[in-house]
Amino acid sequence: MKNVVNHVGTMRVDNPALFQHVIYMLRQGKQVVLFVKGNSMYPFLHDGLDRVLLQRPAKGDLIPGAIVLFLYQGKYVLHRIVRKEGVYCLMRGDNSAVGMCEKAHRDDIFGVVKGVIRQNGRYVENTSCEYRIFSLCWSKFPRLSRRLYSVSNRCVRMIQRCGRKEGR
Repeated sequence: MKNVVNHVGTMRVDNPALFQHVIYMLRQGKQVVLFVKGNSMYPFLHDGLDRVLLQRPAKGDLIPGAIVLFLYQGKYVLHRIVRKEGVYCLMRGDNSAVGMCEKAHRDDIFGVVKGVIRQNGRYVENTSCEYRIFSLCWSKFPRLSRRLYSVSNRCVRMIQRCGRKEGR
């Protein structure tokens, strides 16, 4: 893929070139902002809408619930740590099947999400109550969290339909 600048001044770059630069910046101690690509972290992160602020992991950052950028089978992935096993971490996307996990050595984890920038510009820091509760619930009770999320979405859609029927 060629590097292409679009009409708003952003640049599309092929993944190997992009992540080579991202990893370099993180290793230099810089923070990096990336748009979320894919649905594996839905509903917490939204494809093409949310951005994540990444930083190099510090001691104590690689804990269950943390969202990390890591190398897995030659691809860079942004998933949540489910648990640690010695020098390895097991990660899973919020939208992934419960039994599916990726295993990565801590040396293959390059960044940790410090915060999320929502589409409306609102910043959700990884120490905020919203972030921590979601991380805890989703990593500790994935089946229950999925069911509750599904039910809440159905309720919201029903309320929206009722509002339309009543002419609101």
